[in-house]
Amino acid sequence: MPAFKVPASKKSIDQNRFEVEATNGKTFQLPSLKYIDPNLMVQVEAMPQMAGTKHMFESIAPGLFETFEDGEQVGALMEAWQEFSGVTLGESQASAG
Repeated sequence: MPAFKVPASKKSIDQNRFEVEATNGKTFQLPSLKYIDPNLMVQVEAMPQMAGTKHMFESIAPGLFETFEDGEQVGALMEAWQEFSGVTLGESQASAG
């Protein structure tokens, strides 16, 4: 039986990128959640929720987290990003895909 060949990642394809305009007018691009580095996801899941969220944003979109003024903005972005990615609340990003 031939070995399974891991497919190339599609995270750089435009249709797999979520564009975000921050309150300061700067635009950031986030990969679909299913294309987040699994090592980063392990780190994030081991951290307290907001610290993990900050670490994730700073790792994939440096400067985005510092534009947030409150938790409502973070929550709204997370909800929209999850919807874009086809991930429902409570589902592990690692299982989405």
